This record gives sequence, C-alpha cells and structure tokens, in this order.
Amino acid sequence: MRRHVEIITVISGIVFALFFLIGCAPQITCEAPNVMVGNTCCLDIDENDECDSVDELEAVIEEEPSPEPEAKPAPAAQDSAEEQFAAAFESSWNKKNFNALYKMMDSSYKRKYSQEEFNFLMKRINEMTGVQSVSFKSMIGNNMEYIVTTGDDKLKVRGEVVKQDDGLKHKPFFIFVDPSVEEACRDEECYFSYVKITGNRNFCDRTGDRREECLSMFGVAKDLLAKMDDCVEIKEYYTKVDCLSELALDEKSIEPCWRIDYDKQRFECMGEVAAIDKDPALCKEYVDSHSIPGTRLQHAHCIMGYVRVTSDNDACKLIERKDDVVVGAMVENCDRLKFT
Repeated sequence: MRRHVEIITVISGIVFALFFLIGCAPQITCEAPNVMVGNTCCLDIDENDECDSVDELEAVIEEEPSPEPEAKPAPAAQDSAEEQFAAAFESSWNKKNFNALYKMMDSSYKRKYSQEEFNFLMKRINEMTGVQSVSFKSMIGNNMEYIVTTGDDKLKVRGEVVKQDDGLKHKPFFIFVDPSVEEACRDEECYFSYVKITGNRNFCDRTGDRREECLSMFGVAKDLLAKMDDCVEIKEYYTKVDCLSELALDEKSIEPCWRIDYDKQRFECMGEVAAIDKDPALCKEYVDSHSIPGTRLQHAHCIMGYVRVTSDNDACKLIERKDDVVVGAMVENCDRLKFT
C-alpha cells in the first residue's frame, strides 16, 4: 500500500512539472496569411494541415483573376465654338438684347438694316410672334437647332452659323428673315416712330393724320405736298408720272419723284433733277436719300435720266456694272446712244 502511494506521488509530480513547462514556454504567433502547421508558420491555402509547396502556390496565383483597373470618369466634353456661340445667342434672345443679337448676325444682313432699325423691328416682331423663351437644343452640321416656346407651342427652328472675318455669325432664320415694317407695325403711330428712327420718309404716307407732320420733318412744304397729292390722284400711270416729274423740275426737288410707283420712272425722274445742276454725282445722293442704300440698277436708271436731258455720255462711266447683266446692257446703251 505504501508502495502505491509513492508511485502516485511520483506520477503527480511529473504531470505537474509538464504543465509548468508548457505554461512557461513562449507562445508562437504567425503573421497572416501564415498559419501554424505543427510547430512551423507557413501557408496552408487548401487547409489540409500541411504547408503548401511552391508548385501549389504558383497554381493558385495563376487561377486568381487579375483585378479590374479602376474606372475613371471620362472628362467632360467641351462645347465647340459653334455651340458656345449658339448658347450666347440663346441667352441674348431670352434677355431681348437685340443690340447683342444684331452683332451676331451675318454681315450682309447688317448692310441691309441699321442697328436702330433692327432693334425697332425685332422688338415688335418678337412680341407679335409670342416668343416666351428660347432654348438651344443641338448642333446639326452647321445648323443650330433652337426650341422656341410661343404660348402652348414649342417650335423647332434652325439657323446656319458661318465663320466670317469678325467671328461666327448667324444667317437669318425664323423671325430674323427679312423683317419688315409692315410686319412690325399695326397702327399709324408705329409707322411714324419708324420714320423718325430710320429717316425713311417712304412710310409717311402710312402715318394717317400725322402725314404732313411726318413729311415736314424732311423739309417738304405743305403746298408742295398738296400739289403731289393732286398728281397722285391721276388714274393713268404715265400721265401721273409726267405730272410728278414736271413738278419735281419746277420745284427742283426729288420729293415728287419718290411718289412715282416704279423704279425706272422714279429714278429717271431724279436724274432729270440732277441735270438741273449738271452734276451726275447727285444720283448717288438722291438714290440713297431715304436712308435705304440704293441698288446699282436704281443708280443706273438715275444716270440714264441725267444723260437723256444733258446728252453727257461721260456720265455713263459712273454706272457700276460689275457682274450685273442688266446693268451692263444699260451701260452699253448709255455709251452708244445720244438722247435728244
């Protein structure tokens, strides 16, 4: 019995010693992704409690898909110069800034309308059309497409943009095509205002009770106005032309000439008045006297009227024929013929 107790005591001491040694031994920690396999830190990707070999690691690497490159946002596309121009046109139109719109129109357009006339006409036509808002939509070739809101309607309109010496310009489109005072005015006061702004006395006849006042702004005497009215009442056209032409010569004034209906007789009448002073250069002044640049054909008619009275063929050299076939034929006739 004593022998058994001694054996148990010895075994207990050994077990206690083992626990003591294990508790005092240093703990081994593996850095991820390594794990402890036995007493070694290594990779065990397939978790078979065995350290992976080099071949196994290479096989795993080959199987893993390459990471997709991080998608970067595409840089915002910059508007073209034409699109920027259209956006500026839209802004000016919405603000009813017709001074700015005039500067953005085609140069040939500007030769036809002064800034003041353009402003006067477009302000009224824009309002009469009922334009409430304008939005630039897209560029199609050289054309800019706008959405124009008028009341309940949304209209798609397009205008061509061209590059000129002073930058991009709009060709006339929509309400900007040949605006006229007839389109802009609905009453006599409007016509009177138009005459005052533009100096175009042609429309004094549409000013109603203010007609005499309108013409007086251009130095037309009341008695001359009455005489012109008498001529205009003549029904037969050429008799009326003769009446007005004779009145123009008697008064030494081109005012009666402006009351003649057709260009040929109207500007020949002015040439006859220029012949009084024997100055063919007056034709240019007379033709342009209503603040509307005259055409080469109108000027040629005036010179022909001058030559008919004076037989001064040297004046024919003042006719600008350029590439105009009709004017060219008039020059040849003017050089070849003597009027008596």
